[in-house]
Amino acid sequence: LPNAAMAANVCCCDFADRLGSIAYATIELPPVKVPSNRNLPMTETLRTIVEVLSEPNSFRWSDALYADPDNLADLNSPCLVLDPDSVDTDEDEEPAEAKARGFSYILAIQDIQSIHANLTAQVGTVQLDQLLEAFRHYFERDAFMVLDRNTIGN
Repeated sequence: LPNAAMAANVCCCDFADRLGSIAYATIELPPVKVPSNRNLPMTETLRTIVEVLSEPNSFRWSDALYADPDNLADLNSPCLVLDPDSVDTDEDEEPAEAKARGFSYILAIQDIQSIHANLTAQVGTVQLDQLLEAFRHYFERDAFMVLDRNTIGN
């Protein structure tokens, strides 16, 4: 427990007594100060939307994308990829580091992986502008973009 004295039972073998008797002693350990994560410097790598969209499988399935929702049209917009279950969060369950940068939750990485896979299944080789359009479509509508088969490749 933070800032509390803790006691521990220590087992000491009495080597003087060859019969194997064991002596026990209780010792007081000094108070333990547990650091707060609230004032730690920002440690996550700032990325761009294009990095995340073009290589979604390089991130863990449990990660999520945090960015400024008003800047999703720009492939060079900064963003963070964080595991929401492994970071310090505020009272709204938003990662503190994302909130400090003005970012909010956008999508789970597993959704971005699915967007990429769906678009690849439709067009084969994915172009960045198509990927951004499919990403924004999914973000705004919670649905995959379906391309017109007659316009693919034109």
